[in-house]
Amino acid sequence: MKADLSRQTFVKRKHYSGVLMQQGRVQVDADWNEQQAIAQYRSETAAHDLIGASGAPIHDAGFAITPSNGAPFTIGAGRLYVDGMLCENDDEVSYAEQHLPVEPPDLSGFLAADELAGGLIYLDAWERHVSALDDEQIREVALGGPDTATRKQVFWQVGLHALDIKTEDPDTLRALVLQHQELVTTLRTAETGDGEPEKIADLHTELHLLGRQISTITGLECDAAMEGLRAARAGGGMLDARAQPSDRADEPCLASPGAGYTRLENQLYRVEIHTPGSRGTATFKWSRDNGSVVFPISQIEGDQITLYQLGRDEVLGIANGDWVEVVDDAMVLNRAPGPLVRVEDVNPATRMVRVNATLPALSAADARARHVQLRRWDQKGQPADLTEGAVRTRGGFIPLEGGVEVQLTDAEYTSGDYWLIPARTATGSIEWLENVPQFPHGIQRHLCPLALVVSTGDGGLAVVSDCRSLFPPVTEFTGLFYLGGGGQEVMPDPAQPDALLPLPHPLRVGVANGEWPVPGALVRFSIHVGGGTVQGEAGGTDVLTDAQGVATCAWAVDSVTLSQQVVATLVTDEGTAVHLPVYFGATLSVATAVA
Repeated sequence: MKADLSRQTFVKRKHYSGVLMQQGRVQVDADWNEQQAIAQYRSETAAHDLIGASGAPIHDAGFAITPSNGAPFTIGAGRLYVDGMLCENDDEVSYAEQHLPVEPPDLSGFLAADELAGGLIYLDAWERHVSALDDEQIREVALGGPDTATRKQVFWQVGLHALDIKTEDPDTLRALVLQHQELVTTLRTAETGDGEPEKIADLHTELHLLGRQISTITGLECDAAMEGLRAARAGGGMLDARAQPSDRADEPCLASPGAGYTRLENQLYRVEIHTPGSRGTATFKWSRDNGSVVFPISQIEGDQITLYQLGRDEVLGIANGDWVEVVDDAMVLNRAPGPLVRVEDVNPATRMVRVNATLPALSAADARARHVQLRRWDQKGQPADLTEGAVRTRGGFIPLEGGVEVQLTDAEYTSGDYWLIPARTATGSIEWLENVPQFPHGIQRHLCPLALVVSTGDGGLAVVSDCRSLFPPVTEFTGLFYLGGGGQEVMPDPAQPDALLPLPHPLRVGVANGEWPVPGALVRFSIHVGGGTVQGEAGGTDVLTDAQGVATCAWAVDSVTLSQQVVATLVTDEGTAVHLPVYFGATLSVATAVA
């Protein structure tokens, strides 16, 4: 979060449950932000404990992946939780249009491959920082220009992770995939037309079985595919920070000149990976103000950048020798670094900044649409001293300024990974918990599987498995359970073939929500096979459960049908069936059946 913050104080292991304001005290941003972090941690942890790693509400399950003509696939509207974080898709959208004008990675190579290819479609969600430069409605215009608070926004992107298909019979696999596509078309026609519910249910079953067959042949499996994706995304890089140590370890009462944090301002240092890679290849940039010094760009022509404003003062302004980064929405959302260029000249009258490189031309309209900005970083040096404007990682501690030093472990780093280091003049030190290397403080990405797909080689694909887990509301956990009455036998009287034969024991079902019985629930008992009656009714009857959640029904079978059935269904007050039905069977005890 590149906000103008003093520090971030939330620590999960302290188990704080809230922040209390005291009277007559100075208010600081860190307290307010810690309260928000505590509340967010609690709500997301509770959701994760209830739902699991990911899940979608069954009545509004979002992010369904559906093949589409003219587009690889569409992303369904609805909600989905990832690690407790709520992700919402307001409207069904195609893959290519999910976040216009930001374009997602191109899938044409995957779709046009001559051989069948497998893939995992996944959801990647994270929180992005939004300021008044990104959303003008955040700014209170009545204040005459200054901004106030910023926002955090849940942002998601659907992507595809290519998978290897292991099959010894590609021709059979291709035939199954084509059959799968044809079945999907048939199902869509039935669902959008006047298809019979039983026919639609049969098509869903057939489609599910065919998908399982394809998954078996290809070796594609949702959980294993996600493990591979997470392994491919794992970086493992850590950073350690310290204030310059004293070189008089044998005389602890004497401070070394220049030891500790020596600047006269309290700062929040941000160290952010610029170029990804291993230590020695990766580069980083740093800011003493959490990267919050940023300027909206009006236009770019060659090496001239025109800004809307140059900052409130010299501290938060821009000057010759500064290294700045040109960024827009696409770079931020795709975690791609922008070009770092060095400021050669600043003209306050025209708000024009000349840099040491020629940049792509940018019109004022494009700059507004893409929220193009110029962000100031605080590493110093001539271009020859840096690597494309950034600091190259290496072993050992690397000095930033004012006694602040950082050291990166020998591992892989991802562009956008960052660490925050508060430095305080009162103590002449930095705040770094436990004085050990730490994993990146952000950006925390949350991944979950959506679907397994197989490309057909002609630009299309088949969704062979829906990887989403669906859950019902807690008020709909009510279930219908068999308690007794099935499997009874009665002996008919051959002289009275039209007689009804009451069973000696009633049919009994229970309705419960978890372990608690539900009284007053409506259960419908219906004749399924045979010509008998329930509660004296030929077709069926409705019975309410008693105080123990039990519904009972008398069944009289006919004297002719050898094997008969009654079905019990839990229904709403409107008569809509819910839950799975319970079947009861009864037989006639006749000589031909027992001989």
